[in-house]
Amino acid sequence: MKLMTINNFYFGILIGILACFTKIFKVSSRQPYLSQGAL
Repeated sequence: MKLMTINNFYFGILIGILACFTKIFKVSSRQPYLSQGAL
């Protein structure tokens, strides 16, 4: 029971990180100057 909770927790974090990266990628691809400013 505890193992499933931990797996779901890490899976949720992974999905959240992926969502953040895709959002950043979409914004930077639409507005290239933002990606240059971030770097």
